Amino acid sequence: MQNLVQKRDAQRHALLRAVYEMANGEPGSYSYEGLYKCSESIGLSREETDSAFEWLVDRDLLARFATGYFELTRYGADEIEDSLRHPEKETEHFAPIVNMNIYGGNVGAIHTGRGNIDRVAQQVNAAATSDVLALFDKLRAGLQDLPPEKREEAKEIVDAFQEQATSAKPKMALIRSYANTLNEYLLAYGPTISTLVELCAKNSG
Repeated sequence: MQNLVQKRDAQRHALLRAVYEMANGEPGSYSYEGLYKCSESIGLSREETDSAFEWLVDRDLLARFATGYFELTRYGADEIEDSLRHPEKETEHFAPIVNMNIYGGNVGAIHTGRGNIDRVAQQVNAAATSDVLALFDKLRAGLQDLPPEKREEAKEIVDAFQEQATSAKPKMALIRSYANTLNEYLLAYGPTISTLVELCAKNSG
């Protein structure tokens, strides 16, 4: 099971991004029905949505109105845009997101960096293939280089990432958040993590 703190952070970021995408990046007011449609699209329960929403409201990334509406604030829109504009940097409330590069449309995904190269041929249901599972095995092998106090937390994130990646309908907002957090633990494995995110994106489409 994923570390509770890491899980909540991923849910908060995923919900804010889902609201941002619903709003086309423009601050404005929306009904709570819209909020729960956003949360449903990323696989959050009503309880998880309420918890993430309260956290985002407390930090002025979203705003709540007594009339049954909520608002994506300028701060919230800026937070997501900053993370997309500078994926290698942390924002005020969130760690860096994974910088994903898509190569060549319908060809295999190839990433290079620091001597680390991953080649995975595109195919139907790519996220459920042995190639993808092999990449997760590679990440788990890299966990052995971490200090013991960080290793268990990172393992929980890898497990949650794989569970979502191999599901019938992977939720990309959660996958990106898992990858974002995991990239901090396994910086040298950034290309491997990016490859997995790309394969999940292709499978979710």
